[in-house]
Amino acid sequence: MLTIFSVACNSGSEDPDYSNFNHIVKKGSFEIYLPKYLKPDKKINPKATLAYADSANNTIFMVIRDQIPNTEKDNITIQLENYFNFAQLAIFNTLEDPKESKRENIFINLNEAITAKIEGKYGDQKIYYCLTVVETENYFYQLIGWTLFKLKDTNGAEIYDAALSFAELD
Repeated sequence: MLTIFSVACNSGSEDPDYSNFNHIVKKGSFEIYLPKYLKPDKKINPKATLAYADSANNTIFMVIRDQIPNTEKDNITIQLENYFNFAQLAIFNTLEDPKESKRENIFINLNEAITAKIEGKYGDQKIYYCLTVVETENYFYQLIGWTLFKLKDTNGAEIYDAALSFAELD
């Protein structure tokens, strides 16, 4: 069983301020608050259920939803930790010298989640990622945000706060 840890690792506040965020609703799926400077961009990843970008500041946020397969008859259970490691490996494979700097088990709107900060190089740019994986009854959600490392304290904190606002809709 996971325990609750602090959920405000970047922003420094207990309750993120979403006054400068847009409320985005994916009908029948989920809702989330995203920084107003992010705009829809379907070209980021064809597998993404939601993808937003600020190309001027190299900041991106996307949500990937994967259905949890029913493997009970085979006595196989896909654990949140395993799915998180799978998602993180995909990021690590795109970066040069990737490093995970902080991983936390948390709850986001009553759902178990794992979040981590990741940094590395992509080409000649140092990149900062915030990866959050949320497990709901039927789905795993990857909430993936990244920006230039020099913007981690501003845009990086905001993409983390965006992940904290995630809520699956009934």
